Amino acid sequence: MNVPQGQTWKAQLNQNQTTGQVLGQTQAQSQQSQAPQQLLPSQLIGGQTSETHISQLKDSFIQSANTLTAFYKQSCNAFNLAYQQGKQDAFEEVFLWFISQGQDSSFKHVQASQFMQFMKDRMDSQSNQSLYANYA
Repeated sequence: MNVPQGQTWKAQLNQNQTTGQVLGQTQAQSQQSQAPQQLLPSQLIGGQTSETHISQLKDSFIQSANTLTAFYKQSCNAFNLAYQQGKQDAFEEVFLWFISQGQDSSFKHVQASQFMQFMKDRMDSQSNQSLYANYA
């Protein structure tokens, strides 16, 4: 580093740092001047005050959020109701099959292999029904 006469290397370093800080500030200022100007809300809305517009936006947002929440709750309730109904139907179907297999209303001695075959057949028929429903 060439140090001018009468100036110490520390003074030269300080001068370089100050120059770098000034250059950094001018670069930041030029970047800010190139950024698009933000419009005020009153400039975006023809004639309405920004408070009125913001109030209307808040009301619209609240109404939309409430509608969405109600729709979500309704869909969850419908799903749970359908699930419970399907569970009840499946239980009744298995119970009726057990009754049909037992002698004298006693289904205590039904073989596990028979039950497993019934379950397999039932699952296969359900998957075939859903497969055909997709193509209908």
